Amino acid sequence: MTGGGTTYHRATVYGAYGQPAGSVSGTSSTPATFGVVGSAATNYTVYDRLLLVVIRDRKGSDVFEGRVQSSGMSPEATVVLPAMINSLFREFPGASGQTARYSEPLD
Repeated sequence: MTGGGTTYHRATVYGAYGQPAGSVSGTSSTPATFGVVGSAATNYTVYDRLLLVVIRDRKGSDVFEGRVQSSGMSPEATVVLPAMINSLFREFPGASGQTARYSEPLD
C-alpha cells in the first residue's frame, strides 16, 4: 500500500479592497493506492542435473532404466544427489514408460 491520508487546509478569504472577510477550513482525503512500488533486476544461476541409472542382467540386457531430472540453485551435486536417488527408487521398479513427479526436501 502506498500513499493515502488526510490533509487539513485553512485559508483567509479577502473581500473588496484587500480586506480580510473571513476564513475557511476543511480536510481532504487521498485514497491509498496498491501495486508495485519498485523493482530491481536480479540474476541467478539455475543448475540442471540429470541422473541416469541402467541396471543390466548378466547377459547384458537392460532390466531397468531410470532417469531423474532436477533444477535448482545449489551448485553442489552432493546436496541434491541423495534426494534424486530417493526419488528414482521410491516406487522401484515402477510402471514401465511412465513419468512420476516428486518433491524431496533437502537436508
